[in-house]
Amino acid sequence: MKIRKTHSLIGVFIAITILSLESFKPAKNALLPVEEIKPYIGFLKTQHSTAEDYIISLFDKNDVVILCERMHPELTQYDLVLNVCRNPKFIKKVGNVFIEVCTRSQEKTIYQLLHASEINESKTKQQILSICKNSSVHPFWENYNFPYLLNGLYGINKKLDADKKINLYPSDLPLDWFAMDSTRYSKLEKSFDNRDKTIADYIISKFDSIRSSKVARKKVLIIMNYRHAFGNKFSYPNNVKPNNVGRFLFDKYNGKIANVLINTFAMTSARSDNDVSMTAIQDGKWDASFKLLNIENKGFDFNNSPFGNDYFDLWPFTKHNFKYADVFNGFVFYKPLDKNRLVVGIPDIIDSSFCKELNRRYQLIKKVTGRDYHISESIIWSWNKIEEKNPLYTDSIKFKIDKWIK
Repeated sequence: MKIRKTHSLIGVFIAITILSLESFKPAKNALLPVEEIKPYIGFLKTQHSTAEDYIISLFDKNDVVILCERMHPELTQYDLVLNVCRNPKFIKKVGNVFIEVCTRSQEKTIYQLLHASEINESKTKQQILSICKNSSVHPFWENYNFPYLLNGLYGINKKLDADKKINLYPSDLPLDWFAMDSTRYSKLEKSFDNRDKTIADYIISKFDSIRSSKVARKKVLIIMNYRHAFGNKFSYPNNVKPNNVGRFLFDKYNGKIANVLINTFAMTSARSDNDVSMTAIQDGKWDASFKLLNIENKGFDFNNSPFGNDYFDLWPFTKHNFKYADVFNGFVFYKPLDKNRLVVGIPDIIDSSFCKELNRRYQLIKKVTGRDYHISESIIWSWNKIEEKNPLYTDSIKFKIDKWIK
């Protein structure tokens, strides 16, 4: 009996061992990393903050957090921004947002929109359209991101008490397109060379007035695009400091400021603002690491990470020796590249009167500068509806990412 019992127990042990070993075998079609991305995989497994929570956590030690925007038309990043803004911790501790994409001349109108005491949806729509018609240093800002942000903040604020509402401060150069003539445009164009310094000076002046006031919330989230968000350690050859908004803000608020990069495409070349060649950061290694772990929402510091130790290939235009941790404090991954959405158009914004006004603006620029934007009326009328443009995610970029996964 004892022998039979022992044999029985041994059989059970062997069976359990075999089952345990089977459980450690990779699934038949499981994705596996190649050797080069294993450090990234290992690091990501130790990180547990969402993108939203990571951004908000930075305000524990900082008064200013700069978020580096993707390409302006990309819309999913503004879902992240709005998630941050509606977070109770952000509403209580921060409550102030500065943006690059709108002229500061719209500050009063935006305040009236977002702080309205009465809810009138029809009036709100007309206010947003009015702001969008005169919001940009360009003749027209056709990207949907700006009205999407305004609508989102309005939706958040209408549920909040007056002292809890989110403040939005547009920071770009002051102007009024409806009053623009040749003399005014010539003066505006000359100010473009100092645009970053002018934006930074405005943010500093405005934020310092907030900090010296009696309001409870004395912190700020700033949304800047690409190089405008770089920190002050970054420089051109021969240690030439670029005139970036981020550089000036880091110089001013040193020790109380952080900047964060959102996952994005990297440029290989740029022939103009509308003619760029794109690729994946670090030849696809970063995106492959997130893809293999099925991560779509994560945030972490660059310091002490393999990501932060990588060469800063987001800037391919001059030779340098910077790592990502030299230029940005942190990184958030929100939606993979194949889920990025480039969206243009603003419903109901174009009518015959505004079409005529836009033609006047483009002809004015041509007269002053000699540049021809080649904007036809058919293009202008196409901005009257939301349209999703061809994604930047191509088969070649997919190949770059997938080559790091077996």
